[in-house]
Amino acid sequence: MGKDPRPLNNHLNKIFSGIHTLDHEPMPKNSNTKYYIKSIVAINQEEVVELDVGTDQRKLEVDQSCEEWLRELIVRMREALQRLFRVVYTDNNQARRIKEHSYMRNWIGTQKG
Repeated sequence: MGKDPRPLNNHLNKIFSGIHTLDHEPMPKNSNTKYYIKSIVAINQEEVVELDVGTDQRKLEVDQSCEEWLRELIVRMREALQRLFRVVYTDNNQARRIKEHSYMRNWIGTQKG
């Protein structure tokens, strides 16, 4: 199961309460890795957080034990949150920033933990 993320999707909400599934794609054929995690789908199945959107475009490869890439998933989730907060903080459009700020505040308030 370590190198295939599909079976883990059935148990993911027991590990991470706000995640419904991990969106994965196959790696290119010349790679040793079978899959990479592309994004996280929230429990409401409407919000998707892209994991490989950062400046370095790293892919979260599923090429080791399940525990190892889950640890890396936690790091990527933190990076994605930092990226989202930075966008909200640095947005020059005041009206959009206020809208996003209130959305983020409401979203944070509804999350467990």
